[in-house]
Amino acid sequence: MWPRRTALATSLLFWRGGAHSCDVTGPSSASDLILAELAHELRTPLGAIIGFADAMREEAFGPLNTRYGECAQAIHDAGAHLLAMVEDLTSLARPKPAPYETFDAMEATRRTVALMAGAAGGAGVALACLEPATRIEVLAQPVAIRRILINLIANAIAATPRGGRIDVVVAADGADLVLAVNDSGPGLAVASKGRGLGLALVEALCTTLGGTLAIGHSPVGGAALLVRLPIVAGV
Repeated sequence: MWPRRTALATSLLFWRGGAHSCDVTGPSSASDLILAELAHELRTPLGAIIGFADAMREEAFGPLNTRYGECAQAIHDAGAHLLAMVEDLTSLARPKPAPYETFDAMEATRRTVALMAGAAGGAGVALACLEPATRIEVLAQPVAIRRILINLIANAIAATPRGGRIDVVVAADGADLVLAVNDSGPGLAVASKGRGLGLALVEALCTTLGGTLAIGHSPVGGAALLVRLPIVAGV
């Protein structure tokens, strides 16, 4: 059983009680301490959950019937999703510079869409990648592009009802890389209300790369999340 009073809980009580007036280097130091404790306290049990789910999926403790195998997969996917959210939270609160590289944005988009295909399929949503015929060389942080796409697609999956569709479009417009995620969900009102951690992270990453995030009308009837980044190489 996990301890009821953790270091995180102690830190939160300390901060709520007036850490800003204590002898630390400033408010950001208290926030950084709480953030570090939060990440640690969540990673540890999530790692155990994912590990046990992996063991069940591989039938390390004995054979499972199909239904239990599906449950083990769902536990694994949910744990991995929460762990990714922890990493995104720490990145948003304390972004660290990553090296810039030249890479093919089309291939990066294709791989990310393949990564999210399982989540879309589980939600009963068709996910497709509409890509140009030629490579799009960009100079950027690959992890930033991947996180932008993952969060845009996850937001669209959450907003799209079962039986709907999501189209991911990647294109070059002069010096701009254009990433669009079009869904057939309820539309702009729901997309705007869903501006939680995922879209906040996208906005922060877009700002870091000198780009923008906009919400508009999707050609497939729902909302369109449009990212423009001035990162096309050689332009």
